[in-house]
Amino acid sequence: MKSCHIFKVEIGDEGVPAFCSCCDKPSYTAHGFVYKNEDAYGVYYAAWSNSHENKFVVFALALGDWDASPPQTTCFGVKIFDGGHQLMFSFVNPEEIPWKNSELLGNPLTREEATTHPLKNEALEILECILQSNTTMYSYIASE
Repeated sequence: MKSCHIFKVEIGDEGVPAFCSCCDKPSYTAHGFVYKNEDAYGVYYAAWSNSHENKFVVFALALGDWDASPPQTTCFGVKIFDGGHQLMFSFVNPEEIPWKNSELLGNPLTREEATTHPLKNEALEILECILQSNTTMYSYIASE
């Protein structure tokens, strides 16, 4: 488990290769959990394909109160890509993430909603922590 500021990220098992919905070539998935002050706070899914000419990882990150019934969460869709000298983070619309219909994650925000949401900076901080914690994913996205 990797700690970043007040968050801890627990990396789950990486999935076996599947096939990308856009190019039908091998793709990979990862998932994990996020804790804030030792309490369950988030869950994430990530996907990428080594076959894409433009490297990117797409995330669905749900944050919130998992103890409520039903859980009260907010789901962000984010694409992370290599911008040359730094990694770039871009909020995306629900149709751009593979898990847009997941009961666990809830309904993803639109790009416009995400860019103005009060949790957006926290979501970006957590995504950076996830990348630092997952060496396979980081090596893929940051490699030349």
